[in-house]
Amino acid sequence: MLEKLKEGKFYRRDIDGLRAIAIFLVLIYHLFPEIIRGGYIGVDIFFVISGFIITKTILFDLDRNTFSIKIFLFKRIRRLYPSLLFVLISTYVLGWILLMPREFAGLSKHIVSSLGFVQNFVLWNEVGYFDDAPQLKPLLHLWSLSIEEQFYLIWPWLLYLIYRLKKTKFYYLSVFLFFSFLFNVVSVRSHQDFAFYWPFTRFWELLCGCLLALIHSEKKNTVVLTRFATPVSFFGLFLILIASVSFSRETQFPGFAALLPVVGAAFIIFFDESLINQRVLSTRVLVWIGLISYPLYLWHWILISFEYFAFGAMSSGMNKIGIFFLSVILAWLTYRYIEQPIRRLSKLSIVSPTLLSISIGLGILSFITYQKNGFPDRKKSELPSELHALLDPGFGGYIAKNWREHSCFLAKDETFENFKKYCFEDSGKLKVVIWGDSHAAALYTGFRNHQGKKAFDLSQYTASACAPLLLWEGAANKNCNSVNDQIFKNLSKIKPDIIILHASWDWDEYDLRFLEITIENLRKIDKTRIIVVGQSPNWKEKVPANIISYFKTFGKLPNPNTDFGLNQLEQTLKLEKKIKKTAVKHNAEFISMIEVLCPQNECLLYVGDSVQNVTSLDQGHLSDSGASYVVQAIEKKLFPGKSNFDNQQNE
Repeated sequence: MLEKLKEGKFYRRDIDGLRAIAIFLVLIYHLFPEIIRGGYIGVDIFFVISGFIITKTILFDLDRNTFSIKIFLFKRIRRLYPSLLFVLISTYVLGWILLMPREFAGLSKHIVSSLGFVQNFVLWNEVGYFDDAPQLKPLLHLWSLSIEEQFYLIWPWLLYLIYRLKKTKFYYLSVFLFFSFLFNVVSVRSHQDFAFYWPFTRFWELLCGCLLALIHSEKKNTVVLTRFATPVSFFGLFLILIASVSFSRETQFPGFAALLPVVGAAFIIFFDESLINQRVLSTRVLVWIGLISYPLYLWHWILISFEYFAFGAMSSGMNKIGIFFLSVILAWLTYRYIEQPIRRLSKLSIVSPTLLSISIGLGILSFITYQKNGFPDRKKSELPSELHALLDPGFGGYIAKNWREHSCFLAKDETFENFKKYCFEDSGKLKVVIWGDSHAAALYTGFRNHQGKKAFDLSQYTASACAPLLLWEGAANKNCNSVNDQIFKNLSKIKPDIIILHASWDWDEYDLRFLEITIENLRKIDKTRIIVVGQSPNWKEKVPANIISYFKTFGKLPNPNTDFGLNQLEQTLKLEKKIKKTAVKHNAEFISMIEVLCPQNECLLYVGDSVQNVTSLDQGHLSDSGASYVVQAIEKKLFPGKSNFDNQQNE
């Protein structure tokens, strides 16, 4: 057995080795997702380990009649808060120095929710199509820590109640585990974000570790168990490996898929006498990494996030390697000089009040920062007056305010029946229909503004994360195929004069064969022009923030057109060529967004002379100004020649 007494509790070197594997998977997934696409399962391994260790610790005290909820909570505070507070304080300071007000306000809100261990609920509430990119949330990873602590507010009491029940305690625990797992499986099908972030869909993973601890406490090392220890432990490692390389962001997770890492970790933990545990997981290097795994988990994503703020999607491989080693160094320093010294302190009357006081102080400061919108005045002295408005977190208002959301622009959980009657206009004028995703909804505002110059009926059929592609099954929008099918049937009936297809075409899952199928089917509608609008340029950060970054880099305001901060323009150009080739091949018209917005490979940041008249409020969706600019620029292609559809005032 590898169990040794450490500070009065059982300690196993091989479990620290398993922690090392878990944190390695998480780090590689976050830094190099193309190498280990399913590395996020490291968190699930941590859940099983945590449930096992904490339950073993509580059982140790219960067996000796020394268990105390008060002491248990004190030790949780002493274990978690030193490193957590140090990292959060450091993150706040970095945010004050480096972040714009909007991002700093968001960071401050997440500091408060992380301190209160409700970060998972806050993140779930933020989930949506227009949610910030994960890399723009430095404390995103603390959702898992929140779930753990929510579990440990319940589990010690529950274990205390069932401890004396002998065999029936396994029955009760198995029932709790089963219903949590069932809730997870049912939820993940229709509400994956809920299943991912909510505690009751995740508790079964911790309960697996808890059940394992109860069984392990009564385990007897028979010859049979010893004989099968190494093969089963190896099989557990194999399950983890399979999950890490076969899973991806498209995997329906947690759901049934989470069984692989959870069961794999359970096999390894249970058969501690195996050669895998004794000779591989107990090696010095793995044990050392396991010991610093907690601060390493805390630091790594924060560094990734701040590096993304600086370099965006153009981050280099060397930067990522640097982040890896810097994370390890900071983790060791935190473990050695923050975590270890405080863990040696045993005086409840000194440690707890001190840590809680610091926590409350940081929480109050962060809450005030959030309420004050990230203190925009702290950055105004660094910028000219023209840019001050861009510092306001609410600059430009809600991005989809004019998209007719939930009526003509559907959310992911809405169906064709949610389209309102007024989405389709028919007054006898030229019928123009816009069909596509959120980018098409953004373009709609430009057409609507153009109706004052041209007399045409404008209809809008747009849905979140749903390109106008027949037969395409969208992973991000389960209703997309049925919505598009109904839109096509409706278009066949109303026979519009012009159908405009537009979307963010750069999703890896899109296949241009679906565009071919869509165009071929639309061509069956008599006398209908089919116009495919190409890919909008993409920026590494939101356009208002990009303008500020330009000034901070060069000390002057940017020209309206610039290549500063552009994200993968060459790939966008190649994509547009493919889309154009497909459209023209099937007798559809094509209009290039890049030709309109990016002459000479420099893209339009703002319209006219004012930097506040930005073409986009985020990284790619057109603003009202941007959409109006585009429609004005492509007017002759939309309405060629001397149009008979000029506004009635000319008659």
